[in-house]
Amino acid sequence: MKKRILLVNEFSGLNTGYAVYGRNLFLELAKTGKYELAELACYLDARDPRQNQFPWKIYPAVPHPDNKEASQAYNADPSNHFGKLAFEQVVLDFKCDVILSIKDVWMDRFMVESPLRPYYKYIYMPTVDGVPQDPEWLSTYKDADALLTYTDWGKKVLEEYG
Repeated sequence: MKKRILLVNEFSGLNTGYAVYGRNLFLELAKTGKYELAELACYLDARDPRQNQFPWKIYPAVPHPDNKEASQAYNADPSNHFGKLAFEQVVLDFKCDVILSIKDVWMDRFMVESPLRPYYKYIYMPTVDGVPQDPEWLSTYKDADALLTYTDWGKKVLEEYG
């Protein structure tokens, strides 16, 4: 049975740094044929046709604007812009083995606080672009099963913090 990997990131069809990184990684993983892939796509709304342009399942993080109740809930918490509102339903639907996230640490705390956390491995690639590192960020890093960095400098910073 193939491992199921969920990317929680800015929608792969965008041209942001996070989106491009995630898109390129998932395109390479898709080529291997070894994994079932899905994406919880931040900043993508449910009616956007771009969600059909990739060879993996896309779960839009933004509810359909006609769903007033869901839209109101989405707008009630800024973390919902990063996937929080849709997260647990997507995890339950996709039944992922691994979650991969490539974003700033303050965007992703909900993934390590989820009651579903025992059911998936969490691979996290935070933006390490300065020192000192906030103690809350370090706590989030330690909750990950694997931690990746963009640069050797970022790796060195995290190693210095233990």
